[in-house]
Amino acid sequence: MPILLGGKPLDGGKAGKIGLVDRVAGAPFLLDAAREVLAQLIKDGGSRRGLRSRPKPLMQKLLDGMLKSLVYSGARKEVMRTTKGRMPAPLALIDLVNATLGSDNAVGYEAEAKTFARLALTRESKALVGLFFASEAVKKDGGKPRGPALERPAVLGAGVMGGGIAWLFARKSLNVRVKDLNLEAVAKAYKTADDYNRQLLKRRRMRDHEARQVLAHIGGVTDWSGFSRCDVVVEAVVENLEIKRKVLGETETYVDDACILATNTSSLRVSDLARGLRRPQRFVGMHFFNPVNRMPLVEVVAGPDSDEDAVARVADLARRCGKTAVVVKDCPGFLVNRILLPYLNEAGTLLQEGGDLAAIDRTIEAYGLPMGPFRLADEVGIDVGHKVAKILHEGYGERMPVAAIITHVHEELKLLGTKGGVGFYQHQGKKVTVNGAIAGAVQAVQQKLGLSPRLVAEDEVRARCLLIMVNEAARCIDEGICANPAILDLAMVMGTGWPPEKGGPLRHADTLGITVVVDQLKRLADSVGPRFAPAPLLVRMREKSLTFHGSDLAAIIAQPKG
Repeated sequence: MPILLGGKPLDGGKAGKIGLVDRVAGAPFLLDAAREVLAQLIKDGGSRRGLRSRPKPLMQKLLDGMLKSLVYSGARKEVMRTTKGRMPAPLALIDLVNATLGSDNAVGYEAEAKTFARLALTRESKALVGLFFASEAVKKDGGKPRGPALERPAVLGAGVMGGGIAWLFARKSLNVRVKDLNLEAVAKAYKTADDYNRQLLKRRRMRDHEARQVLAHIGGVTDWSGFSRCDVVVEAVVENLEIKRKVLGETETYVDDACILATNTSSLRVSDLARGLRRPQRFVGMHFFNPVNRMPLVEVVAGPDSDEDAVARVADLARRCGKTAVVVKDCPGFLVNRILLPYLNEAGTLLQEGGDLAAIDRTIEAYGLPMGPFRLADEVGIDVGHKVAKILHEGYGERMPVAAIITHVHEELKLLGTKGGVGFYQHQGKKVTVNGAIAGAVQAVQQKLGLSPRLVAEDEVRARCLLIMVNEAARCIDEGICANPAILDLAMVMGTGWPPEKGGPLRHADTLGITVVVDQLKRLADSVGPRFAPAPLLVRMREKSLTFHGSDLAAIIAQPKG
């Protein structure tokens, strides 16, 4: 059952150890081993006693009785724990094995074929197949590098992000320089790398000597020694436009002209950061998500002056490090944060209108996201979220207002979230409870804005939080920030934890129906505010009866806007 439910291939050694195969042999000796097995079978008159032992009739009867019931019950509980019942295939698989174990092959094959046929037509199947093809397409996203593979990286800034990026490069046996202002700061990069190593050691995904090798590949410096030999430098300093510009400008004077500069900014425009650089064509965005060791997505941002080869080589580096690299165009927030931040702000707006904090989170988690907006805000860091929200507000105006409650919690209560132990929730180890001080903060905001608290239904929470993302995602497609709807959905699954079985925000729009989406957005625009005005692309799609998946959007996107 673990093999079937996990869907993970086993190599020969593992298969032999658990008894799934009778004999394991190296490829050059495979034919000889097969002859030995056949010779033993002939010698024993067809008996298998010389091979792996198989369940005896008595054991089979026990398995068919109480033991069988326990196995299937345990498997079902584990599936429900991990999937919350939102994935139909694992549960159907358990039922199938339960019903056909011990039957004739013909009976089992027929039952399996019927089960597969039924599952293949489900929405979950279509969503997951779509993500699979998107993941294959994204391997070619950004084009083929013309120059050599990047092998000599450096990182500017030794904080959690800088240390995580350095660890990732070192994990792939790349010698990486890490620069910061002083040795105390540089030491933080080693601490982050050591923490990530310990996590893998604990899970037995790494050996002690491998952990030591990772740390040995990291070289911490406080000057520019060694940078002249680097072929790529990733900037990961504080999220401040002027500071980043100063650091990048200084870096240019210490690296080779062919060296690529990349910025790990999460929201600042690449074009703004490139202003003043002598070689803007060698400058791209390389946005890792936190924590670097667990988040699979990297946004590679092509600025207006970025050379195609520089973009392709940075995307290739990210993929060689085991990441899913999605190439996007430059804009405030790029792709994922541009779609995600309006959702976090909308949750804040619902809270200050009278919504219940825990209920809002539960509603979104019930849809399938790994955590609700307020838990996510705490994990990201309220200070970080507020800063990014302000940058997007400056970039997009009243379409992305910063919720007053988020500003109040950040500026008045000075809460940080998980890293400070207190945010919208109290974090005490694994125990997480709603922060009682938030109720007073909500009342203060309501008084300031003249709001009368009201009951907020689950349907409204779900509609406003999800449709605000659908609307912004449609704008991103229309503007060519990401031209492929399937890749956009993949980025949201990889970058935000959007439930894979739901396929992403644009798949969600197709499931609801574009007409339904536009009508709901219009009603929300009338009742809540103009930020819900349907994206022009959605309106044009409704007129042409198009969908995001299964339609050729190129022609309608190319139509004159407005």
